[in-house]
Amino acid sequence: MFTVTADAAPAADLTVADAPNADFVSSTNQGSGKSVTIQAGQTTADYTVSTTDGAGETTDEPRLGPHKPGE
Repeated sequence: MFTVTADAAPAADLTVADAPNADFVSSTNQGSGKSVTIQAGQTTADYTVSTTDGAGETTDEPRLGPHKPGE
């Protein structure tokens, strides 16, 4: 499970989606429109996806929504 966090609580519900071609989800979930909504007045929402079975543990978190190139 991941926790999505907003810097400030949104005034209205805020829905964010996986970044395209994110590599943390299983291939069966790629491009399937996974999203999470941070409710108005809240700063976090829990987010669950089926992950790929990597060679070891990782603490990488998914990249959600828009981001600057190279981030």
